[in-house]
Amino acid sequence: EYFSLFKKYLLRLVAYNIERLGLSSKADSADDLKLRPLVLNFVIYAEDQAILSKLSDIYDQKIGKNMDFSAVSPELLDAIIDAKYRYSKEELFESLLERYQQESNPVYKSIILETLTDSRKEEHINRLVELLEDQEAVRLQDHLSFLSLLLSNHWSKQLALEWFYAHWDYIKEITKNKSIDDYIRVVGARVSNQSEAEQFSQFCDQERNNKAVARAIKIAEYGIKITLKWREREAENIYQKIQQL
Repeated sequence: EYFSLFKKYLLRLVAYNIERLGLSSKADSADDLKLRPLVLNFVIYAEDQAILSKLSDIYDQKIGKNMDFSAVSPELLDAIIDAKYRYSKEELFESLLERYQQESNPVYKSIILETLTDSRKEEHINRLVELLEDQEAVRLQDHLSFLSLLLSNHWSKQLALEWFYAHWDYIKEITKNKSIDDYIRVVGARVSNQSEAEQFSQFCDQERNNKAVARAIKIAEYGIKITLKWREREAENIYQKIQQL
Protein backbone atom coordinates (compact mmCIF):
# COMPACT_ATOMS: atom_id res chain seq x y z
CA GLU A 1 0.00 0.00 0.00
CA TYR A 2 3.02 2.28 0.35
CA PHE A 3 4.57 1.42 -2.99
CA SER A 4 3.29 4.49 -4.83
CA LEU A 5 4.64 6.73 -2.06
CA PHE A 6 7.97 4.93 -2.16
CA LYS A 7 8.22 5.56 -5.91
CA LYS A 8 7.66 9.28 -5.32
CA TYR A 9 10.40 9.18 -2.69
CA LEU A 10 12.83 7.61 -5.16
CA LEU A 11 12.07 10.26 -7.76
CA ARG A 12 12.77 13.00 -5.24
CA LEU A 13 16.13 11.42 -4.45
CA VAL A 14 17.33 11.48 -8.04
CA ALA A 15 15.50 14.51 -9.48
CA TYR A 16 18.50 16.85 -9.23
CA ASN A 17 20.90 14.48 -10.96
CA ILE A 18 18.41 13.52 -13.68
CA GLU A 19 18.00 17.17 -14.56
CA ARG A 20 21.75 17.80 -14.36
CA LEU A 21 22.88 14.77 -16.36
CA GLY A 22 20.11 14.36 -18.90
CA LEU A 23 19.57 11.12 -20.80
CA SER A 24 22.66 10.99 -22.96
CA SER A 25 26.40 11.29 -22.49
CA LYS A 26 28.02 14.66 -22.99
CA ALA A 27 31.43 15.79 -21.78
CA ASP A 28 30.95 13.74 -18.64
CA SER A 29 33.38 13.00 -15.86
CA ALA A 30 34.08 9.36 -15.11
CA ASP A 31 31.82 9.63 -12.06
CA ASP A 32 28.92 11.04 -14.07
CA LEU A 33 29.23 8.28 -16.66
CA LYS A 34 28.64 5.79 -13.85
CA LEU A 35 26.01 7.89 -12.10
CA ARG A 36 23.66 8.41 -15.06
CA PRO A 37 22.62 4.74 -15.50
CA LEU A 38 22.30 4.38 -11.73
CA VAL A 39 19.81 7.24 -11.37
CA LEU A 40 18.01 6.22 -14.57
CA ASN A 41 17.42 2.78 -13.11
CA PHE A 42 15.82 4.39 -10.05
CA VAL A 43 13.56 6.44 -12.34
CA ILE A 44 12.59 3.35 -14.36
CA TYR A 45 11.76 1.44 -11.17
CA ALA A 46 9.65 4.39 -10.02
CA GLU A 47 7.93 4.39 -13.43
CA ASP A 48 8.27 8.06 -14.31
CA GLN A 49 6.28 8.03 -17.55
CA ALA A 50 8.00 11.04 -19.11
CA ILE A 51 11.47 9.53 -18.75
CA LEU A 52 10.23 6.08 -19.77
CA SER A 53 8.75 7.57 -22.92
CA LYS A 54 11.96 9.38 -23.87
CA LEU A 55 14.13 6.30 -23.29
CA SER A 56 11.63 4.19 -25.21
CA ASP A 57 11.95 6.59 -28.15
CA ILE A 58 15.73 6.20 -28.03
CA TYR A 59 15.24 2.44 -28.19
CA ASP A 60 12.95 2.75 -31.23
CA GLN A 61 15.25 5.16 -33.04
CA LYS A 62 18.58 3.43 -32.42
CA ILE A 63 18.05 -0.20 -31.44
CA GLY A 64 14.85 -0.86 -33.33
CA LYS A 65 13.22 -4.11 -34.37
CA ASN A 66 16.57 -5.60 -35.37
CA MET A 67 17.75 -5.21 -31.77
CA ASP A 68 21.06 -3.62 -32.65
CA PHE A 69 22.39 -3.28 -29.13
CA SER A 70 25.67 -1.84 -30.40
CA ALA A 71 23.86 1.31 -31.57
CA VAL A 72 23.74 2.88 -28.09
CA SER A 73 26.43 3.57 -25.53
CA PRO A 74 27.15 0.48 -23.40
CA GLU A 75 26.64 2.23 -20.07
CA LEU A 76 23.05 3.20 -21.05
CA LEU A 77 22.02 0.01 -22.83
CA ASP A 78 20.42 -1.70 -19.84
CA ALA A 79 18.42 1.40 -18.89
CA ILE A 80 17.16 1.90 -22.44
CA ILE A 81 16.09 -1.73 -22.86
CA ASP A 82 14.45 -1.86 -19.44
CA ALA A 83 12.61 1.42 -20.05
CA LYS A 84 11.29 0.20 -23.40
CA TYR A 85 10.17 -3.05 -21.79
CA ARG A 86 8.38 -1.25 -18.97
CA TYR A 87 6.86 1.50 -21.15
CA SER A 88 5.58 -0.97 -23.75
CA LYS A 89 3.86 -3.07 -21.07
CA GLU A 90 6.33 -5.91 -21.69
CA GLU A 91 5.49 -6.31 -25.40
CA LEU A 92 9.13 -7.24 -26.05
CA PHE A 93 8.90 -10.38 -23.94
CA GLU A 94 8.92 -12.96 -26.73
CA SER A 95 11.58 -11.25 -28.84
CA LEU A 96 13.84 -10.67 -25.84
CA LEU A 97 13.42 -14.26 -24.69
CA GLU A 98 14.37 -15.52 -28.15
CA ARG A 99 17.37 -13.18 -28.23
CA TYR A 100 18.43 -14.36 -24.77
CA GLN A 101 18.47 -17.98 -25.88
CA GLN A 102 20.54 -17.16 -28.98
CA GLU A 103 22.84 -14.46 -27.58
CA SER A 104 26.52 -15.27 -27.20
CA ASN A 105 27.70 -11.91 -25.87
CA PRO A 106 27.71 -12.33 -22.05
CA VAL A 107 27.08 -8.62 -21.43
CA TYR A 108 24.02 -8.53 -23.67
CA LYS A 109 22.82 -11.84 -22.27
CA SER A 110 23.03 -10.49 -18.72
CA ILE A 111 21.15 -7.29 -19.62
CA ILE A 112 18.36 -9.23 -21.33
CA LEU A 113 18.06 -11.58 -18.37
CA GLU A 114 17.77 -8.71 -15.90
CA THR A 115 15.05 -7.13 -18.04
CA LEU A 116 13.02 -10.31 -18.51
CA THR A 117 13.15 -11.22 -14.83
CA ASP A 118 11.76 -7.78 -14.00
CA SER A 119 8.45 -8.89 -15.52
CA ARG A 120 5.23 -8.12 -13.69
CA LYS A 121 2.70 -9.84 -15.93
CA GLU A 122 1.54 -13.17 -14.55
CA GLU A 123 1.80 -15.02 -17.86
CA HIS A 124 5.38 -13.85 -18.34
CA ILE A 125 6.37 -14.77 -14.80
CA ASN A 126 4.88 -18.23 -15.26
CA ARG A 127 6.89 -18.72 -18.43
CA LEU A 128 10.11 -17.63 -16.77
CA VAL A 129 9.64 -19.94 -13.79
CA GLU A 130 8.95 -22.82 -16.18
CA LEU A 131 12.29 -22.11 -17.86
CA LEU A 132 14.08 -23.00 -14.63
CA GLU A 133 13.66 -26.62 -15.73
CA ASP A 134 14.57 -26.01 -19.37
CA GLN A 135 18.31 -26.60 -19.70
CA GLU A 136 18.29 -25.64 -23.38
CA ALA A 137 16.84 -22.23 -22.58
CA VAL A 138 18.76 -21.58 -19.36
CA ARG A 139 22.32 -22.84 -19.23
CA LEU A 140 23.29 -24.54 -16.00
CA GLN A 141 25.94 -21.89 -15.32
CA ASP A 142 23.19 -19.24 -15.49
CA HIS A 143 20.60 -21.15 -13.47
CA LEU A 144 21.33 -19.69 -10.04
CA SER A 145 21.45 -16.13 -11.42
CA PHE A 146 18.12 -16.70 -13.17
CA LEU A 147 16.50 -17.93 -9.95
CA SER A 148 18.12 -15.16 -7.92
CA LEU A 149 16.69 -12.44 -10.16
CA LEU A 150 13.20 -13.96 -10.03
CA LEU A 151 13.44 -14.01 -6.23
CA SER A 152 14.51 -10.36 -6.23
CA ASN A 153 11.41 -9.30 -8.15
CA HIS A 154 8.46 -8.66 -5.82
CA TRP A 155 5.98 -9.84 -8.46
CA SER A 156 7.70 -13.18 -9.16
CA LYS A 157 9.19 -13.88 -5.73
CA GLN A 158 6.47 -16.12 -4.29
CA LEU A 159 6.22 -18.32 -7.36
CA ALA A 160 10.01 -18.60 -7.52
CA LEU A 161 10.12 -19.61 -3.86
CA GLU A 162 7.47 -22.25 -4.45
CA TRP A 163 9.46 -23.58 -7.39
CA PHE A 164 12.63 -23.78 -5.29
CA TYR A 165 11.03 -25.76 -2.47
CA ALA A 166 9.27 -28.11 -4.89
CA HIS A 167 12.38 -28.72 -7.01
CA TRP A 168 15.15 -29.16 -4.47
CA ASP A 169 15.86 -32.67 -5.77
CA TYR A 170 16.17 -31.25 -9.29
CA ILE A 171 18.67 -28.66 -8.04
CA LYS A 172 20.68 -31.42 -6.38
CA GLU A 173 20.68 -33.29 -9.67
CA ILE A 174 21.85 -30.44 -11.89
CA THR A 175 24.51 -29.26 -9.43
CA LYS A 176 25.63 -32.78 -8.51
CA ASN A 177 25.79 -31.33 -4.96
CA LYS A 178 28.59 -28.94 -6.03
CA SER A 179 28.05 -25.35 -4.91
CA ILE A 180 24.53 -26.32 -3.89
CA ASP A 181 25.01 -24.23 -0.75
CA ASP A 182 24.93 -21.14 -2.98
CA TYR A 183 21.22 -21.80 -3.56
CA ILE A 184 20.62 -21.80 0.19
CA ARG A 185 22.46 -18.50 0.55
CA VAL A 186 20.59 -16.86 -2.32
CA VAL A 187 17.14 -17.96 -1.11
CA GLY A 188 17.89 -17.16 2.53
CA ALA A 189 19.09 -13.66 1.65
CA ARG A 190 15.72 -12.90 0.06
CA VAL A 191 13.52 -14.03 2.94
CA SER A 192 11.95 -10.84 4.24
CA ASN A 193 8.95 -11.64 6.43
CA GLN A 194 7.84 -14.09 9.11
CA SER A 195 5.82 -16.29 6.78
CA GLU A 196 8.74 -16.73 4.41
CA ALA A 197 11.06 -17.37 7.36
CA GLU A 198 8.84 -20.17 8.65
CA GLN A 199 8.65 -21.73 5.20
CA PHE A 200 12.44 -21.56 4.86
CA SER A 201 12.96 -23.10 8.31
CA GLN A 202 10.61 -25.98 7.52
CA PHE A 203 12.53 -26.66 4.33
CA CYS A 204 15.86 -26.52 6.17
CA ASP A 205 14.70 -29.06 8.76
CA GLN A 206 15.06 -31.80 6.17
CA GLU A 207 18.59 -30.74 5.21
CA ARG A 208 20.28 -29.81 8.49
CA ASN A 209 22.31 -33.02 8.52
CA ASN A 210 23.41 -32.54 4.93
CA LYS A 211 27.07 -31.50 5.25
CA ALA A 212 26.99 -29.81 1.85
CA VAL A 213 24.50 -27.17 3.06
CA ALA A 214 24.52 -27.31 6.89
CA ARG A 215 26.81 -24.30 7.32
CA ALA A 216 24.96 -22.27 4.67
CA ILE A 217 21.69 -22.96 6.49
CA LYS A 218 23.08 -21.64 9.79
CA ILE A 219 24.40 -18.48 8.14
CA ALA A 220 21.14 -17.93 6.24
CA GLU A 221 18.95 -18.35 9.30
CA TYR A 222 21.13 -15.96 11.29
CA GLY A 223 20.78 -13.38 8.52
CA ILE A 224 17.02 -13.88 8.43
CA LYS A 225 16.76 -13.22 12.19
CA ILE A 226 18.62 -9.94 11.71
CA THR A 227 16.37 -8.96 8.79
CA LEU A 228 13.18 -9.67 10.72
CA LYS A 229 14.41 -7.77 13.78
CA TRP A 230 15.34 -4.79 11.60
CA ARG A 231 11.94 -4.89 9.93
CA GLU A 232 10.10 -5.07 13.25
CA ARG A 233 12.13 -2.18 14.63
CA GLU A 234 12.11 0.15 11.63
CA ALA A 235 9.07 -0.59 9.46
CA GLU A 236 6.64 1.76 11.16
CA ASN A 237 9.18 4.60 11.19
CA ILE A 238 9.80 4.13 7.47
CA TYR A 239 6.10 4.06 6.62
CA GLN A 240 5.51 7.22 8.64
CA LYS A 241 8.44 8.97 7.00
CA ILE A 242 7.26 8.11 3.49
CA GLN A 243 3.77 9.44 4.23
CA GLN A 244 5.25 12.77 5.35
CA LEU A 245 7.12 13.44 2.10
